[in-house]
Amino acid sequence: MSGFSADWLALREPADRGARDRSPIGPLIGSWATRHAAAAQHTGPLRVVDLGSGSGANLRYLAPRLAGTQTWRLIDNDAALLAHAPRAIHDWARARGWTVAAGAEGLYVESPGFSATIVQQPLDLAAQIEGLSLPGTDLVTASALLDLVSHAWIDSLLAACRSSGCALLFALSYDGRIAWRPGLAFDDAITALLNRHQRSDKGLGPAAGPQAVAYASECLQHADYLVHQGPSDWRLTADDASLQAALAKGWAEAAAEIAPADRTRIRNWLEQRCALIERAACELTVGHVDLFALPRAP
Repeated sequence: MSGFSADWLALREPADRGARDRSPIGPLIGSWATRHAAAAQHTGPLRVVDLGSGSGANLRYLAPRLAGTQTWRLIDNDAALLAHAPRAIHDWARARGWTVAAGAEGLYVESPGFSATIVQQPLDLAAQIEGLSLPGTDLVTASALLDLVSHAWIDSLLAACRSSGCALLFALSYDGRIAWRPGLAFDDAITALLNRHQRSDKGLGPAAGPQAVAYASECLQHADYLVHQGPSDWRLTADDASLQAALAKGWAEAAAEIAPADRTRIRNWLEQRCALIERAACELTVGHVDLFALPRAP
């Protein structure tokens, strides 16, 4: 599974960061990490596996908030994005005055609040998820991934997580809600077509799409996990015109794939929407959900 460029990931990263800052899940993760850090002299570093890690945006957001000593395994099947990650992480850390070093074990980042050893692992997430090794892992995390995978893929991952007893954090899963301001007559039709497209195969089986969090939550509760959910919506203003335009174009393409007979109406919608964006006259909310799950104490 891939299809995402480093440029696209960089474009969306500020919106992701703002959405996660507003999520009620953040304080819960911080509390859990603090408890782990208090026991770190007995348990060792916090061991994190990041699935579909791309250029490392999830690490850049979470590592300072998890605090303490950490090890990260960044897993992706996109070699180009994995190759881009060390430079992106290096630049992020150096911009904050933190220590960055490359060694035999991978990349090492040290700041006043945390230290992290980071390794990368190429892995075909479609074909090899059942063989994912998680013993000793404390946290499995992914950002903007869960809605792209299949129910069977979720089942396989959760089985591996149950076996290791690790916590899970799925951030920024799209939940099917889109609201433009001002509205256009064809907005709802575009959203409906997009949500149909979201359930198509993205390389990991027929995608769970907007229902992914609900499905994962139900499975986790049946597996005796304590599950927390909270909104992490994008709230895009006129200052986010580039991201708004990229989304409108991508959604129009997806809608046209689902309903080729409506290409003219879709094209007209896109022209109207882009004209509003260019005039700095648009605001956009895109619904996302964060899910954080902890195994219940025996």
